[in-house]
Amino acid sequence: MTFLFADIWGFPAWTTAVPATEVLSMLQQLFGHFDRESTLFGLYKLCTIGDAYVAVSEPVTPDPRPPYNPAQGASRALDLANSMIEHIKTLREKLKFPNLDMRIGLHFGECVGGVIGSGRLRYDLWGMDVLTGNMMEANGVPGRITVSENLKIFLNASFPHRFEFTFHKDVLIMDNVVVPAYLLEDPKQKIFEADLDISGGGDGLVGGCGSETAG
Repeated sequence: MTFLFADIWGFPAWTTAVPATEVLSMLQQLFGHFDRESTLFGLYKLCTIGDAYVAVSEPVTPDPRPPYNPAQGASRALDLANSMIEHIKTLREKLKFPNLDMRIGLHFGECVGGVIGSGRLRYDLWGMDVLTGNMMEANGVPGRITVSENLKIFLNASFPHRFEFTFHKDVLIMDNVVVPAYLLEDPKQKIFEADLDISGGGDGLVGGCGSETAG
């Protein structure tokens, strides 16, 4: 599956200049828009943490109908990432705060998912690949999409000559685990419209993390 981690760069500086109620209102509107876009692109919103938004490409149902297509999931995760970057441009003009931007990281891999605890239940994902996706975002560039080498290889194999990447840096994930990171250059064309005929459909799960309500 493809993991998408997005963070609002410049958010802490903006929050110091406005009332808390305005911060909450902005996040509600912004994440509400991202929720609708996640639905459009057939992704599953895992959770929001502060000003961070986390989504994954693969449905969490054990036997999805129609069968899930990982290539389509990866391409639509990129479309969501591009949509986020475009939308924040409109928002920063509205807020008259030019230093707001989206910093987004994506990775392709595997994970383990489930619900733990017995109180406020929440579906979550764990694994090295989840951490790798998070670190792609943390080491990314504002206004750009950073992808891991795994995702770069997968996209190039699935959509030859469709995307261009520039090496960004080697990212230390943990201990001696280093993953090369790349910046996605402008795609030669958006593939959401072009590849709707790929088997896999567009039905993703939307909502909050597990049983919680979407923000």
